Amino acid sequence: VYRNLYSYAVRLKECQNQLSTMKISVKDSTMELINPSAIEITYNPNTNIAATFSVDCWSAIMSLVTHSFKVYHMQLGDIQETDSSVCYVLKNSLNSIMSSVFDSTTAILEDLDDDTKNSKIILLILLIVASVNMLASLLVILRVVFKTSKNKEEILVQFTEIPSKNIKTQLKQCRRCLNELRDDHRGQMEQEFEEEELKDVKEEKEEVEKKKTGDEDGKEEKQDNRENEEEKDDEKKADDLVELLDEERPTKKAKKAKKFKPYVTNVFSILLRFLFFIIIMEGYFLFTYLSSNLFLTTVLKLKDELGELSQRKNVNSFMNIMLQELMGTNAEGTIANANVQAFTFIQLNNILTLQEEFLKLHSENIGRNRKKYNDFFDQLMYEDLCSLLYSNDTSELEDCYGYANLNRGLHTANVVFIDSVRETTNEFISMTSGRTYEEIKEFFSREQIITNERIESRYFKYAYDMLQSRLDENLTDRFSFEKKIMLIFFICFLIVLVLIYSVVWTIFVESIRRSLWVTKSMLAIIPINTMQEVRSIKNFLMQSSESLFVGLH
Repeated sequence: VYRNLYSYAVRLKECQNQLSTMKISVKDSTMELINPSAIEITYNPNTNIAATFSVDCWSAIMSLVTHSFKVYHMQLGDIQETDSSVCYVLKNSLNSIMSSVFDSTTAILEDLDDDTKNSKIILLILLIVASVNMLASLLVILRVVFKTSKNKEEILVQFTEIPSKNIKTQLKQCRRCLNELRDDHRGQMEQEFEEEELKDVKEEKEEVEKKKTGDEDGKEEKQDNRENEEEKDDEKKADDLVELLDEERPTKKAKKAKKFKPYVTNVFSILLRFLFFIIIMEGYFLFTYLSSNLFLTTVLKLKDELGELSQRKNVNSFMNIMLQELMGTNAEGTIANANVQAFTFIQLNNILTLQEEFLKLHSENIGRNRKKYNDFFDQLMYEDLCSLLYSNDTSELEDCYGYANLNRGLHTANVVFIDSVRETTNEFISMTSGRTYEEIKEFFSREQIITNERIESRYFKYAYDMLQSRLDENLTDRFSFEKKIMLIFFICFLIVLVLIYSVVWTIFVESIRRSLWVTKSMLAIIPINTMQEVRSIKNFLMQSSESLFVGLH
């Protein structure tokens, strides 16, 4: 008893320290519910101090621990209700202090629920903000890309505005330029060849030069004839090309359709690329939101199961305390500021329902718990409890088998225990109202009451401690697994994002920039006089210079 009392005192002190550090993150209204500051504590009225005081919850609990230590070290004959410590424990432990602890625990769980719901709302807001910002950024980039592609199309369209006579003149100039370049190249080659021949014997040089000169005269004559014929053929081809352009020059409607088709095709290709990028980004955002939302839902469900398990862990001990309070006060005491007899019957009527709700809650969380914990839970609840608790202790195992129903699982043993407490309570209440001290003392000494206390303290408490320990491990494993999964997906997302940027996006932007520069450089082909003569080209170059600059950058 002393060891348990001391461990509980240390645990309460740790909880108090944790709550003191939580004041920054917890609202004042919530903190008032968690640590009530106005609990009515009753003291011994026979002392010189006031009968009641208002203190905060944790101060009352620590005072209860102090008085309990004092009562524990008292001699049995000295334990009287007139003693201040005994009175403090009897008057307050099951009334104002227990009610405040229950309200405090409920407030903590509700605060956790509120924080989880707020986290879900924050995640949804982050998803919406991230999606909107991403779409807005992509729309801005897409607008620039479309404008750049449109400018490229407009540049190419300007070549169709050149009149046919300018095309014919430009074609002749190009042909003449090519012929001059070819003649210059040919003359240079012949000069080099002559320099090499001069190194030959002087006697052969004169004959070779004469022969060569005669041959060149004939060749030049033939070459001149050939060039004249080629020039006539080029002029004829130019005339035919101009006539063909005039015949096939499209109407405004057809011209608009031809210009629109490649532009639409290019836009469709760009949209597919941006859609692919949006799907990846939005897919990761959506996956993160759904995973986090599912994780928070899992946390809430497992929190509910852990809370129910904590209540189940102490419910059997509390039932023994209710029975002791009922008999010790001759059904005249109070629990939670209510009559002990009425309170006991309410709890006995609800206890099996709460037990079934705990089992139902666990069945709903089977998919959220680890298989190892589910197997241990089923074995503890529905199979041999003794072999699970004391598989390595033969003496304890034999003692455990000495109690009925423990080999049928914790659930069955709980049901039998509750029925036994209900039977004992009904038997005590059915006694005459004028119960004497000797009758109550004899009732306290019954074998069934002693057996129930032993089963609760030695087996039920140990079994629930093991179950809670396994559930804590299950929660830790689940949180670690979720953390690893989110980290892996985040790393994969970063890798994909870097690959998209380096392989797809960079190449795409560079290709657009290069294509635009190449297209713009094509304007140098158009002669300056043609640009000045054609008003549409001149206006385009003057009006679109700023747009081209923006598109390139």
